Amino acid sequence: MILLDSAKKPVDTVSFGQLVSKDGAIRHGGDNLTGAGEGDDEVIYVNLTDLPSNVMHLVFTVNSFRGQTFNEVENAFCRLVDEAKNEELCRYTLTDQGAIPALSWLPCPEPLRAGR
Repeated sequence: MILLDSAKKPVDTVSFGQLVSKDGAIRHGGDNLTGAGEGDDEVIYVNLTDLPSNVMHLVFTVNSFRGQTFNEVENAFCRLVDEAKNEELCRYTLTDQGAIPALSWLPCPEPLRAGR
């Protein structure tokens, strides 16, 4: 995940190499290289209210550590979930997308910023 300011300049990153953002608002749950177990294989937790005020965009990136294409990963998908409501907000199917990585923008809404 890449945290960007209003000019879309990187502020911080979170990945398997840095599991927590500098401000602590974002935490990567760690890598699952086998897909074993129940539920989501990997989770990134985002607390929007704890993000610094200069972070205006979140870029979610998905890749294979082993270099596989998404065609080679069974049932690959990414999704955005509101954990408090246990509600899936959106889902992007990655299987059958080939070698193209998925990128999504999540702008931080102004009402969230105003409520701080």
